[in-house]
Amino acid sequence: MDFVLRSLRSFDETDIAYQLRGDGPGLPVILSNGLGGDYRAWKHVFDRFDRTRPLATWDYRGLYRSGPPRTPGTLGPPAQARDLEALLDELGWKRAILVGWSMGVQVNFEAWRRLPSRIAAIGAINGVAGKPFDTALGSRLVRHVIPAILRQMRRRARWVSKMTALATSWSGLLPAMQRLGLVGATLDLALFAEFAKTFSTLDFDLYGATLQALGRHDAHDVLSSIDVPFTLVTGDRDMLTPLATARAVQARIPHARLRVLPGGTHYTPVEYPVEVCEELERLFLEADSAEAKKCAG
Repeated sequence: MDFVLRSLRSFDETDIAYQLRGDGPGLPVILSNGLGGDYRAWKHVFDRFDRTRPLATWDYRGLYRSGPPRTPGTLGPPAQARDLEALLDELGWKRAILVGWSMGVQVNFEAWRRLPSRIAAIGAINGVAGKPFDTALGSRLVRHVIPAILRQMRRRARWVSKMTALATSWSGLLPAMQRLGLVGATLDLALFAEFAKTFSTLDFDLYGATLQALGRHDAHDVLSSIDVPFTLVTGDRDMLTPLATARAVQARIPHARLRVLPGGTHYTPVEYPVEVCEELERLFLEADSAEAKKCAG
């Protein structure tokens, strides 16, 4: 993929790496990653839309090419949303469409809280409005188990890094994940393998801290204020952010469109890229039209 790779200094001087691709007359798009993914995860979206509009994404602070946070306690969605704002400023984009996957959905809700006048539309893929551990796997016990696991991850970050490197190089990893229902049969195998390998390079202390902050986050209070085009995409086999969580978000945003992909898991953008891009195209065109009317008026 042909990207422009750059970096910026965010609100607290943290170095944030970002990736830029595409041009065209359409409204620009910011892609907010899932936790653990980088720009490679958006390959199908970039390929579909890079001739119609500019698109950008960034590495969350402390992950991949971005530097560790300069300020303690700035790994949750509110701080990540401030990095998104810094990216908008760096690119000179006054208004943009936000598309988030998993954690990126929560980051975008915080961006709406912070800068609604700069957001033309929102796409939410396999995400929740808050406290994801409360609903993951459809079990009430998970909310108690995951925090304990994350504490151990941070204490043994080097060991976790080594084990992750071994796991991502194991040929049986993907079949095992498919048997557990974590990924679907239609997954883009080559792409998943590519970003699975880069995942093993993360600082798992910072990764665990980011997950802890994510688990405490709740943005349900902002949903009723969202008055721009809004689309939800999810899979009916998503165990991490179950279908019920998407329906709960839709219930608070009356004009929201929900597309449920049968057989889709938490990884619908790389399982059903055509269908996901169809929904995004609908959202983008709706936002372009609304923007044109706004400018004409």
